[in-house]
Amino acid sequence: MSTIFLVSSFNFAQTQPSEADTEKEKKKKALEERVVQILEQAIGDAPTLRLAQNRAIVYALAGDLLWKFDEKRSRDLFRNAAAEILSHNHEAEKERRESTDAMFEFFDPNDTRAEILPLVAKHDADLALDLLVQTRPARLAEAILRASQPNAKTDGGLMNFNPDKMRVQQEVTPEQRFALLAADENPEKAIKLIIKDSLARGISRNVMPLLQKLNKKDEKKAAELAGDVIKKLVDSDLAKKDEDKRVALSFLQYAAKPGPTSNAKDKAFTFSEAQIKDLANKMANTLLQPSKSMTIAMIFTQAMPLLEKFVPDRIALLKQREAESQRKSSDRN
Repeated sequence: MSTIFLVSSFNFAQTQPSEADTEKEKKKKALEERVVQILEQAIGDAPTLRLAQNRAIVYALAGDLLWKFDEKRSRDLFRNAAAEILSHNHEAEKERRESTDAMFEFFDPNDTRAEILPLVAKHDADLALDLLVQTRPARLAEAILRASQPNAKTDGGLMNFNPDKMRVQQEVTPEQRFALLAADENPEKAIKLIIKDSLARGISRNVMPLLQKLNKKDEKKAAELAGDVIKKLVDSDLAKKDEDKRVALSFLQYAAKPGPTSNAKDKAFTFSEAQIKDLANKMANTLLQPSKSMTIAMIFTQAMPLLEKFVPDRIALLKQREAESQRKSSDRN
């Protein structure tokens, strides 16, 4: 792999500005041909590497560096890297079954997906999304499936280790980051993937920039998807899902003060009044439930000014509930 790092350090150096343009172009072309030659040599040597994850890294780095010369070749190399990741997954699953290390039950210390997939996304976010799904380890796919079940409880609490929640969140985060990149070129595909297909796994705050991107191209579709997102939160048990509570709060905060658009001519995305009122009432109902959750206590303070704006008729009862909680907390101390 040292050859790959050597090539990346070249950075395609420029010749002295005093040389004639034709001479500079000639030297640049010769350098690029040499770079491609070295990369092809490294690619040819990759199969001799013993570990699948090392072969995957070579293919991914080579694909990254070759992109400016041959995009089709780079995509093939990225797919080769994905194939090696799958080989590693198979080997890792076998090791897990034979291992006595409890942590290996939950995490693979040699997982290279987090290093390789961002390299793909830098050039082709759609391909990165496809490879993300294709290279997903079986146990991670199972965790996502469990998290998507109705009424699945994914919060582990402060003192409870919840590997499913950690696995799913670690997977959803890059998926949504890649989708944001893909949305610039193909917004409908990327947004459908994240907002529609990911609804079952829980709403993320990253949904907001996706709605904003879609709103620039299709306000009606953005409004429809926003309705699906709000319905998902309203239908969920916010009392049991801390991440959903945080997302609901962030949506209320956005509704109170929508963020600026990058272009002054673009209309800012907004939730409808009915959507925000439904969400505010859901938050109010959640905060009115008896709870010892520290998250509830923190959200209470942040949510009160927002709920006063959107559902003022609920404030008196919420203040009474807050006072009771504070009194009980004081009595315990």
